Amino acid sequence: MKHLNHIKVLHCVLGAFLLVTVVGCSTLSSTQRLGTSGDPLDNLTGDWDITTFVFGGGNSGQSTCGLSHKPTSIAPHLDGILVFSAICKDGSELIFGLKRSVDKRAYHLTVKSKEGISVSDFPVEYKENQGWAGFQNQGVGDKEVSITATIQPIEGRNWYGWTIEVLPTADINVDYKTQKTPHLRLDLTRRK
Repeated sequence: MKHLNHIKVLHCVLGAFLLVTVVGCSTLSSTQRLGTSGDPLDNLTGDWDITTFVFGGGNSGQSTCGLSHKPTSIAPHLDGILVFSAICKDGSELIFGLKRSVDKRAYHLTVKSKEGISVSDFPVEYKENQGWAGFQNQGVGDKEVSITATIQPIEGRNWYGWTIEVLPTADINVDYKTQKTPHLRLDLTRRK
């Protein structure tokens, strides 16, 4: 019941459904990665270590949020809505949410952060073994730019998980040292 109250408070405060994003692990089979229900949202639930990074705009990875391998748990989704929030070391709040649309084919992502680019009800599409991705034009600073939001699988020798990013589309595949706009990256990882 505690999680349900938290979701209601977040929904009322922000006036939008909040969303989380993350995708599978390449060494696990599709069945293990998607779980027995086959619902992609199930991939995001459970216990994770969260780490935040900021890239671009002169930032080389250090986030003032200060979350590094902080244990966290994402509760099972409720009616196609996942919500995660954390309090950063500087007292600001980091919020991620992912909501499945009524037709169950599309999703909407919300990311709220003091650092980087925040989005609300951002349309993303799920593709098996690739995760969620979407793009649209949005104001950043004093201009409108194309923004891309992704939730992609990541994996190391002893861990796997998801990486969540919202960044200018022009900065995809560009060395972070030359990116002008700061963007937040969140990694959710756990041991294999």
